[in-house]
Amino acid sequence: MSALFAAFKTPGSPGCAVSITRNGATLFSAGFGLADIEQGIDITPRTAFYAASVSKQFTAASIGLLVLRGQLSLEANVRNFVPEVPDYGTPITVRHLLHHTSGLRDYLSLQPMAGWPEDMLLTEGDFLALVSRQKGLNFAPGAKHLYSNTGYVLLSLIVGKVSGLSLREFATKELFTPLGMTNTVFRDDHTTPVPRRATAYELTESGRFRARVPGFDVIGDGGLFTTVDDLTKWNPTALDRALNAPGLAALMVEPGRLVSGDTVNYAMGLQFDTYRGLPIVRHGGTYGGYRAEFSVVPSARMTVALLCNVRNAGPYALKNRILDIYLGDQLAPAAPAAPAAVPGGSVGSLVSGPLLEVGNLPGTYFSEELDVRWTVQPGATDGIALQRRNLPPMALASRDPAKERFTMIGSPVDVRFERDASGQVTGFTLDVGDITGIRFVKLK
Repeated sequence: MSALFAAFKTPGSPGCAVSITRNGATLFSAGFGLADIEQGIDITPRTAFYAASVSKQFTAASIGLLVLRGQLSLEANVRNFVPEVPDYGTPITVRHLLHHTSGLRDYLSLQPMAGWPEDMLLTEGDFLALVSRQKGLNFAPGAKHLYSNTGYVLLSLIVGKVSGLSLREFATKELFTPLGMTNTVFRDDHTTPVPRRATAYELTESGRFRARVPGFDVIGDGGLFTTVDDLTKWNPTALDRALNAPGLAALMVEPGRLVSGDTVNYAMGLQFDTYRGLPIVRHGGTYGGYRAEFSVVPSARMTVALLCNVRNAGPYALKNRILDIYLGDQLAPAAPAAPAAVPGGSVGSLVSGPLLEVGNLPGTYFSEELDVRWTVQPGATDGIALQRRNLPPMALASRDPAKERFTMIGSPVDVRFERDASGQVTGFTLDVGDITGIRFVKLK
């Protein structure tokens, strides 16, 4: 096992903590690298890390307890608890939030479009203001499955409204204390000290580490600080007896379902995966420089927890190597490597040549949904560039012969300009990856 983590033994390097249990007994638990480079503090199994999206299953379990106690329905309209969510005609339910089928835009994707830096302090008020400004959904509730952190922050607020306790208080009382997870907490105030907390880092092009630590006060999608020793006390597939909550485990692993009747590969804060033929229930986490992986192998009664404080740690791949070592005799032969993807194949063909007739496209545009102004300006040659708040200009390349649709070079941003009957540019519609239909109006 030590050889697997050899990269983190370099002096001055951050790293990972790992814990592996089987049938409730610890097989391996250790730390590799530094929790704090400045102080020279080593990572141990009791080092606390930000778990990012691994947090979601604990939010979901809190919702599950309220459902089993009859205090909440999975079919309840989210607006009953969080009226700041706009009325889109079709109700968005608690179930939609849990299974990422709500259609709500992901606030973490909206954040950079609004010019907010990744490490800015984000409060509940900031979050609700952003959500309340959205004029549309990515799709009708229940029509598709699309990962959205927005839904899980809303779930944390619903826990508070229904139980009378914050998610931090509720999860500590109902989940962490009964399970002996004494070093685990939802941090909903960025000024609250977390004992033995690891600082997160990324490696720069110059070969130096710089700190990358989130400053969020919103939780539910993330916000959990925990240790690997605590995480391996948690098994979402076997919670009924541990929490005296019959039916909770079945609820946690019930796949989501679309209005079409198709199921999705996601339950309550949990994903279904297979490694070399072996079914796994898992979730990963990534934000700032923190990386996390939590996996349960039900057939082997094995749990693997990996928490890392460096951006390029790759805990998912490390987890697979751990399964190779401990469960090799139960695994199917490794599949041959897939051929490499052709670069650029996913963005469509860009029209070559200079961009012509763009004289009336430049100007200032405003998005009510993002509460931000973007500027379209002449490019370095015959093209145009998009200036976003707090970011350098980005060149736009044409994607159609009419020169009215553009792709931002080096980014999954698609811009479609719109004109009125007289031919004047009135605005543009913005798609960024999974987020669609953000409207910008050209200012006079």
